[in-house]
Amino acid sequence: MDIFYTKLFNLIIDSDEKKEVVDTDIFSLCESELGRTLSAMECEIIKGWLNDNISELLLQEALKEAVYNDAKSLKYIDRILYSWKQKGIKTKEDIIKDKRNFRNSKKNS
Repeated sequence: MDIFYTKLFNLIIDSDEKKEVVDTDIFSLCESELGRTLSAMECEIIKGWLNDNISELLLQEALKEAVYNDAKSLKYIDRILYSWKQKGIKTKEDIIKDKRNFRNSKKNS
């Protein structure tokens, strides 16, 4: 029985360590892309997104979108994420499809 608990404990510890690395990466990426150090409040906002089950990939794509549009604020990123949630966008493929549909609708207008 002790072996089972030891293995379970090690799995939990390994999982927590991997999660910390992932969290650190998204925070570093945000700081790098936004060109400034994140405030404590901004870190909490990002943690909130992660806790709301917004994937790190989706956060990275929203960050890219904000930087591309020269809008380097978390509020802008939040609006992108909100819009994507309303549209049911959950993957990078969904984002590409949505952008393609937007361009096509613009061409037809």
